[in-house]
Amino acid sequence: MKSLLLILGGALATHMTTAEPATAADPAALALLEDSRKERTAARCSGCDLAALWLQDGEIVRGSDLSGADLTGARLARANLRKVNFSGASLAGANMLGAQLDRADLSAADLRRADLQGAWLIGANLAGADLSATDPEEAVYLNHAIASNANLAGARLQRINAVEADLTRADLSGVDLTGARLVGAILRGADLTGADLSGADLTGADLTDAVIEGASFAGADLWGTRWTDGRRCAAGSEGRCE
Repeated sequence: MKSLLLILGGALATHMTTAEPATAADPAALALLEDSRKERTAARCSGCDLAALWLQDGEIVRGSDLSGADLTGARLARANLRKVNFSGASLAGANMLGAQLDRADLSAADLRRADLQGAWLIGANLAGADLSATDPEEAVYLNHAIASNANLAGARLQRINAVEADLTRADLSGVDLTGARLVGAILRGADLTGADLSGADLTGADLTDAVIEGASFAGADLWGTRWTDGRRCAAGSEGRCE
């Protein structure tokens, strides 16, 4: 089992030591992922028990189906997870620092308390995902991501890159978005109650019908932004829609 875990992490089995972290993952599920890696074929592991999986610097083959899987507390730092289906999966408390999640399907996934520092989620589907209570200290990349109806309430997402991301009806209440890049982002009907968007770049963003009670836009760039009432903010608008 230990050698299998190390192979999944991308290292040589001869380097395994007794200090390798334990995992609660189902051995059969681990074997399935290993076969997928060896044969370079997509794994079919929907609903698998992969709790506390150790996959730092490793890879899950593109197109693999881990929908509904239990990856609670998984260690996926810097892992290549592009185009993997994690829809409905539990990734609560997972370490995804620097993970490559471009075009991954994370719809309805549980990402509460997940560490997404420096993660790349360009083009990822986060519709209905729960990212509440995340606290990334480095920039997160959500460019072109689909995050409609996602729950990010209370998250600290300073300097997040969410260019042209779809955050329609997302719960962003109380979110710290200071310095965020939201150029061209779709925030129609989003709940921004009490959110801090100080210094954010909202150039060309769409906030039609968004709830902004108590939100701060101090120093935010609102050039060409579609405001909550549907009007277009004038060139040079900063901090308020002119």
